[in-house]
Amino acid sequence: MTRSAGGTTSDGIPSSDALRLPVLAALHALGGTASVGELTAKVVAMQGYGPEVTTPIHQGRVTKLAYRMAWTRTYLKLEGLLANPSRKQWSLTSSGAAALKASDGGTAPPAAQPASPTAPGGSFPTQAAISRAAAPRANGGKPLALELPDPPCQAKLREIAARVRQMRARDIRISEEDTKRVLITPVVEALGWEIFDTDEVRNEYRHATADNPVDYALFLARSPVLFIEAKALGQTLDDRRWMVQTLNYANVAGVDWCVLTNGAEYRIYKVHARGEAEKKLFQTVTLEDPDGFDDACRLLGLLTRERMRGKAIDELWEAWHIDRQVHGVLDSVLQDDRFVALIRQRLPGVGAADIRRSLRRANIRIDYPPMFRALAVSVPDVTGTNVPLVDTMVKRDVLAPEAPHRKRDAVLEQVHDIGDAPGVEAPRGKPQRTAELFALGRLKAGDVLAIKGRPGSEAKVINGTTVDYRGQHMSYLAWGKAVTGWKAIQIYAWATLPDGRLLGTLRT
Repeated sequence: MTRSAGGTTSDGIPSSDALRLPVLAALHALGGTASVGELTAKVVAMQGYGPEVTTPIHQGRVTKLAYRMAWTRTYLKLEGLLANPSRKQWSLTSSGAAALKASDGGTAPPAAQPASPTAPGGSFPTQAAISRAAAPRANGGKPLALELPDPPCQAKLREIAARVRQMRARDIRISEEDTKRVLITPVVEALGWEIFDTDEVRNEYRHATADNPVDYALFLARSPVLFIEAKALGQTLDDRRWMVQTLNYANVAGVDWCVLTNGAEYRIYKVHARGEAEKKLFQTVTLEDPDGFDDACRLLGLLTRERMRGKAIDELWEAWHIDRQVHGVLDSVLQDDRFVALIRQRLPGVGAADIRRSLRRANIRIDYPPMFRALAVSVPDVTGTNVPLVDTMVKRDVLAPEAPHRKRDAVLEQVHDIGDAPGVEAPRGKPQRTAELFALGRLKAGDVLAIKGRPGSEAKVINGTTVDYRGQHMSYLAWGKAVTGWKAIQIYAWATLPDGRLLGTLRT
């Protein structure tokens, strides 16, 4: 199904995007408030739609026009142009009225328009004008908010997440093709992409004849904006070949964002970020963790058609990327002799050696507010820089952008194996590790820990580096991986204390 210049698709039904202005104009003509039925009837009358548009069925008794108009209302509500004060009742907001006026003076265009010389279809300049009039300004210094996607999207994602958990519980092995059909394509559709419109979604897409095909290519204004490479459910995404393959597909096509997924886990990459492949990883989420579901929705919500069009993910990446760089510089400043000299200027009676010893005793942390509403903790990357983590939904921690995944486990094991010998102190400016927590008495022998949401995962603390799990002594990290089956785990964000608090809350 393809979209014509007028905003209809090949089946003759207007797309949800093409219905944006007609919905606003109809609601304006109805005095600003109307029921769903009244609004639909007014759109049909103003646009002159005939039976060929109003009667084709989408599913059950729901017509294709009603289905797409429902998505249109949802998108407009998400953008603040419509309000839904009561069930089946919709109203035009002041922002919606302003956007409508800015677009065409408050009157709706005919159902089909001649093509614009500056856009691929007559309806598109009008839709762009709506977006420009309504778009929030993200450069005003306020924190970037990451909101949940609309309720229909959440409901569909929740259904898919339940399907993943059911398959895991039954140990069902499915092929890559079945994974795409049963898990991934429904996610793409839930995110608002018209999966039957080849102007928006293409499978096995080749940017050039000689290119290798990518499983999904998502388009805006006839240009690819997001590639999705699929693997079978149950297949690990840790093989570096898959990451490089996906990045190469997108890079060749000039696409800035790509996703690698097995239907349960989604890894989102910024293709043209500087540095080696691992540094391009933005975030990783898993749909199957019930505790982190809302956060997974928030992140996947960045990939909705509307938010990709508004470049919300680019703004968030930019803020996150800059914050990480500034964070690293601030952390290194604490170890700089010039910082020591600055303190000496303020404390002329204290020597440089005493200041350095004081800084080593200090537990200075530099944290940014979490990007998501999940718990944020800090771990060092291999360069010693504190990196804030968002880990109620991210099982592959943010060490991944800083070091190849094949080195990460070894680095974390070394951190946990520093021992509990007398005199061991926390590295300067770093949160304590389990060995330091044990030495400080915050973690005690005999304490029982568990992995969040995993019944039967209890382990008894032996010392600062070792726990007893089902009669076997192992490191904290090895225990967490044994319980979850994951290749890596940020133990401070998943291990819980007897009172329900996370292990990370013991760190200062």
